[in-house]
Amino acid sequence: MKKVLALIVALYSILDNAGAQKIEYTTILNLAPGEEVNNLLSCWIPDGNKMPTQLVIRQRDGNYSTISVGVRKNDLTYNQVVATRCNSEDAYKVPKDSYSNPFRRLLPNGMYNIRSEKKDFGSYDDIFRMRVAGNRFVAIVAEGKGKTAQYYFLDSDGQKTALNGRPTDLVTNQNLSRSAVVLAGKGTSLEESSSDITRQVWLNDNRTLTVGRESRLSFDISGRHFIEVQIKTFYIDGKPWQRNISGGGTLLYVSPDGAEWAYFYQIYMGLSNNSYFQNVFHPFVTTEEGKECLNWFIVQKEKNNSVVKLGQRKW
Repeated sequence: MKKVLALIVALYSILDNAGAQKIEYTTILNLAPGEEVNNLLSCWIPDGNKMPTQLVIRQRDGNYSTISVGVRKNDLTYNQVVATRCNSEDAYKVPKDSYSNPFRRLLPNGMYNIRSEKKDFGSYDDIFRMRVAGNRFVAIVAEGKGKTAQYYFLDSDGQKTALNGRPTDLVTNQNLSRSAVVLAGKGTSLEESSSDITRQVWLNDNRTLTVGRESRLSFDISGRHFIEVQIKTFYIDGKPWQRNISGGGTLLYVSPDGAEWAYFYQIYMGLSNNSYFQNVFHPFVTTEEGKECLNWFIVQKEKNNSVVKLGQRKW
């Protein structure tokens, strides 16, 4: 990882011609000489505002300042800053499995009924997975038990699809509009080598992909694209890209057509056009004049002080 970070630093601000033409910067704040932004403590929460929700600055004397909603507070301790820190990563968390929710009822005969105020989605012998976000739900249910059970994918929009295999996991985006059901591979017996095992993933747009057993699976930040991450390669909707984004906490942003992407790790960001940046914090996506735009905050040195800027690139 140290070699990867060293390479990112070495390539900082090196843009190819296409990338340079598409990136625009707007200065947000000029810091006083000796002040430094703490990227890891600063945060941004999606609220329609293109300013940091809380900008954390380390003063020359070692104390801290924060700027939130245009108000600056000075001479704070590190513990005071941490106590008031907002967590922008909460906006990207997907719902967890929920078995106590308004859509699920346990019937006297031991079966489970799933229904909303307006629709009955049927009764089933088992609920393997169920997630809820607001008035939406997705579920994997079973008719029958044991080896003869037939599994189905259900959602609150009325989709009911029979699954061609035994489910082992459910992957969703934040608002449950996209789902992926991981199915047990045919090489699941103890006699077979685990290194040869792959898995089938059924997507709720009725596509099926083959993924590696040890791959990390998710959807990108937009929630549109299915992502498989291996050590040196990642896949967007099944298309491979040769880049290592396997670090824990890495965020991946993908354009609507899947042709462009950006990954963010700690304070580093890389684009699909081989542009790299450091001292970045909290990229986010906006739609302006009908075009989706990738935005990010970046701290750059100018003469004797640091400057906080907002970068933007249209996909």
